[in-house]
Amino acid sequence: MLSQTSEPEPQLLHGKSLRQSKDSWTNVPSVFDLPQIYQKPSAKELRDALALLAVNDSFGSTSTEGSSCAVDSTGVPKYLTTIIGSALTWLPEDDIEDIWELASTRLTERSGRTAMASLTRTLDVPLSTSFSVPIVLHEPALTEDNLGLKTWSSSYVLAQLLSELSPSLPIARAPLILELGAGTGLVGLAAACTWSASVVLTDLPEIEANLAGNITLNTGVLLEHAGTASSGVLDWASPYDLRLRSGDVLDPELTQAGIILAADSIYSPQHVSLLTNTIGVWLERTSDAAVLLAHPQREGYEDHFVDLRRAMGSLGLRVTEEGLRTTRDDWEKEVKVVWMVWKWSEEYVQSQAERAPDRTTKGI
Repeated sequence: MLSQTSEPEPQLLHGKSLRQSKDSWTNVPSVFDLPQIYQKPSAKELRDALALLAVNDSFGSTSTEGSSCAVDSTGVPKYLTTIIGSALTWLPEDDIEDIWELASTRLTERSGRTAMASLTRTLDVPLSTSFSVPIVLHEPALTEDNLGLKTWSSSYVLAQLLSELSPSLPIARAPLILELGAGTGLVGLAAACTWSASVVLTDLPEIEANLAGNITLNTGVLLEHAGTASSGVLDWASPYDLRLRSGDVLDPELTQAGIILAADSIYSPQHVSLLTNTIGVWLERTSDAAVLLAHPQREGYEDHFVDLRRAMGSLGLRVTEEGLRTTRDDWEKEVKVVWMVWKWSEEYVQSQAERAPDRTTKGI
């Protein structure tokens, strides 16, 4: 029996007390505490209930609890489909459409990112231990043939690491900072802001348009942090052909990158050779030039990443820093992300110097 002195009064929702659990009053209501269709609730009551059912975005979270809402999840899909399937004839016509749309949105939030419509999200990237910068990203509706239009957890992890890794990178003198397979542009935009640098973000033609749009969305924050970003098309199958949206063409024979960024870029065995070959074309032959990579420990892809390490080593690169971060994606799954910093090995630097003893270190 509940104590009148030690237990708080039950909370109220729409004038009703929350349901009692086995041992005590729970702080989380169930769908039975929400307005029911047979009661013919008002539009405001339904909107309030649907607001309570909104799922908090789990993306980038380090919590073990994942996404959550203010109501116990048991029976929520049925509650939502009941609303969607009701004619709601007692409500004004304008309110009916709005309620259906809200209920449909709540339902798709529980069906994974592929079921959701386009969205615009803001992700905070640390500039230091005390300050962060908000990066705004638009993501069109996701389909199987445009996975590059989604922000992936590996991009979030790499963006979070940029400030921490800065001391070991040639940011000030790098003639070019280049992101490969930029997707929605989180990493490149974060680099431009974090390092107050000029960054070129590249991807395939069908992805580059949204990438350019996200650069525009972040014009203000780029200006605030003295960074610039531009987008371009770079197909790894033709790694020498990098054409910027402005129409300019970058030539790796004339300008190479002091820093290359790439996150979650391997989806097939072919991607390993395509990526590493592109890195070989664009990475400056200097002793401090760096490649920052991040990828998830995805089941079934283990061999691909073993091959990636082997291929990067064959170029003459070595890992100078690496680690593992745990985060969450839009499917509420825990994702373990491996990150690495690669630089030319001392042996490679020496061999290049011996081949061209009259060239400076910058030209190894």
